[in-house]
Amino acid sequence: CPEVPAAKCVGQWINTGTQLTITNQIFEAGRPYYILIDGGAACYKYVLSLAKGTCPTNPPPTGGPGTDCGNAIEITFPWNAVPGSTRGMKADYAPGTGCIATGNVGEDVVYHFNLPAKTCVRYNVASLNGTGGVYLAKGCPGTTNPCLKSYTLAYPAHHGNVVEEMTLDPGDYYIVIKGNSNFKTLDFLLTVEA
Repeated sequence: CPEVPAAKCVGQWINTGTQLTITNQIFEAGRPYYILIDGGAACYKYVLSLAKGTCPTNPPPTGGPGTDCGNAIEITFPWNAVPGSTRGMKADYAPGTGCIATGNVGEDVVYHFNLPAKTCVRYNVASLNGTGGVYLAKGCPGTTNPCLKSYTLAYPAHHGNVVEEMTLDPGDYYIVIKGNSNFKTLDFLLTVEA
């Protein structure tokens, strides 16, 4: 219930026009969900419609590969538009750790790749349902391994895409994708090419 202090907001939307449409929001089975409609100081009439969407069919992780740097998901090149999700991954990297943005307090998923030689790497992250952050570090992100790049993953602005191309030295690299406080689960497509 939204009035309970421990309740977690799955999503929030602000209507600035005459119609607000929310599509393909993923919900976990077996939990009650509440919709709170607040008109502020004004009084509004509204029509509420709910229907089954066409959400991506990512298998929900349950603490398996990707939970942290110790068991990161191994990227093999090319990694082309592979579905991913922060669902069930927990928030292992706290906001303010290294370059993790203070606004991103949601769950995170970790990917790893190794480069034997200096390589030009291109990666693309496309959000399917929420906002968050994308972080690239040489070594596990933290105070001793600051991020080489960090981005805000927007949705639906610019289709939520983060695209980067850069030349990287040999070594181990980690990509952390983390949801922000507005969405418990962040679903995305990840492409990494070398």
